Amino acid sequence: MEILVLCQNLSGSVAFSAGLIEGVPVPARIYPIADGKLTLSGYADSILQHDLEELLQMPNGLYRLPTPAEQEQFARAREAARQLQESVEQTSEDQKSDAAVPPAGEHVLAGKKKASGG
Repeated sequence: MEILVLCQNLSGSVAFSAGLIEGVPVPARIYPIADGKLTLSGYADSILQHDLEELLQMPNGLYRLPTPAEQEQFARAREAARQLQESVEQTSEDQKSDAAVPPAGEHVLAGKKKASGG
């Protein structure tokens, strides 16, 4: 599970110390903040939910969940980035395939010399 959280700070990180959540020991966690966003991920859902609740309880509305309109905008941006990445990867694969095939009209004759008349 991934949870997108918006932050008033544009960069930095959020750290949670190791401890117990619902009686289960959990490791220390660090989530980077980039462009005013952080993504809670990489841990069990119960840990992510705990961390989200802690962030949302911070004073002055420092952290908040995106509105439905913001969620849709972020989803469109992620999809566009995914399509761009696939396009770049496909272009790279096509270029590798093209490089392996000699251009039309150019034939390589390995180890053969043209006989000279004489």
